[in-house]
Amino acid sequence: MGWMDCRLFPSDKFSREFKVSMGASFVAWACFYGIRINWFDITRPFQIIMFGVAFAGGIWILLCRWKGKSAEQSHLCITVWAVFAFLMTLKTILNVRITHYGFVTAMPATLLFVYLLIEWLPKELRKLNGSGHFFRFGMMIWLVVSVLSFLKVSDRYYRIKSFPFGTIRETLYDYHPKIVPEGLLMSAALGELSKYKDQDDTFCALPDGILLNYMLRTPNPSPFYALNPMNIHIYGGESRVLEVLQDDPPDLILIFKKDLSEYGARYFGKDYAKQIMQWILEDYENVRTLETSDGEFGFKIFRKSVSVSSV
Repeated sequence: MGWMDCRLFPSDKFSREFKVSMGASFVAWACFYGIRINWFDITRPFQIIMFGVAFAGGIWILLCRWKGKSAEQSHLCITVWAVFAFLMTLKTILNVRITHYGFVTAMPATLLFVYLLIEWLPKELRKLNGSGHFFRFGMMIWLVVSVLSFLKVSDRYYRIKSFPFGTIRETLYDYHPKIVPEGLLMSAALGELSKYKDQDDTFCALPDGILLNYMLRTPNPSPFYALNPMNIHIYGGESRVLEVLQDDPPDLILIFKKDLSEYGARYFGKDYAKQIMQWILEDYENVRTLETSDGEFGFKIFRKSVSVSSV
């Protein structure tokens, strides 16, 4: 695009409207017909680009100081932002992306990337006898197409969220149970908890499930909203978490059978949090167990033992 801007559409031969229309038409054709783009991979080179911009900006600033000149304010801002964006992408160094959890770390790099395409590069092309308009509007169309592509992906995901669950007060939608059974389990958990829960009971879902507290309007006496392996470490270790739970034990505890391998251990009470599980087995009674046919998903409901409640 930059070569075409300088060679085919120099600043003194074509009108701005012609260049704009040509740039828009070329990029639209390329995106829809000429090039097959995996939009989820367009952020992969962001880290290299940010490092290159930061490095080049740092060298430029040093040269300006060595020559006794002051660097332009815009160059300083771009360099600082590039350093910040590069450091943010280090957390997702092997998979920089703007989807799922990674969108936060990639956002600074995305903003700078858009600025480079829309403002900085067209300005530099004008210095090379190009117009900059062909390139700028071509990139604007490319950005619009990329945004529309991501919206299409989002629409596809939301369309398959067709399974409703909830209470009379509110209804949520999750993926169909044939895709992911978690929505079905949440629906079943709501129904079963309603059977065993008294009006003044407190309730805690482990390793997570704070949504159930909200939907049942039932308080969680502990300060913990999730007890995966990482959070237990953050909260001070298993002994500390167990101490807090024992200080104000909930009347009901629901334990989801949920694979948490991404945090380093699979199942709560089996591969980690064994002390907490032992306390639950000693002080609580298992009143309901439900599992899927393959045994991969399920939950158990525990109620505080009468002997413990009377103490």
